[in-house]
Amino acid sequence: MQPNDISIDLYDLDPATREFVTEAAVTGRRALFIRNGRPVGIILSYDEYLALKETIDLFANDVWRAEIEEGAEQVRQGKMMLPEDLFVE
Repeated sequence: MQPNDISIDLYDLDPATREFVTEAAVTGRRALFIRNGRPVGIILSYDEYLALKETIDLFANDVWRAEIEEGAEQVRQGKMMLPEDLFVE
């Protein structure tokens, strides 16, 4: 969590909101909050949040991004294969 983030105990929420959070955690389904027809917030599972944050952090790191781009270039040139390509029949 970031310094300005707020932590709320699930049991302090009303039953309908608890249901949204539980469904997000269990099924991965998201709940979108809308104001005046525009999205303003979202409930998603903590695991999905961590995965998204990891992806953002990865692409914000210039060294890692350069390594990923180099790997992608090697795949395009046929110098390296993706694991999923090994199982194509």
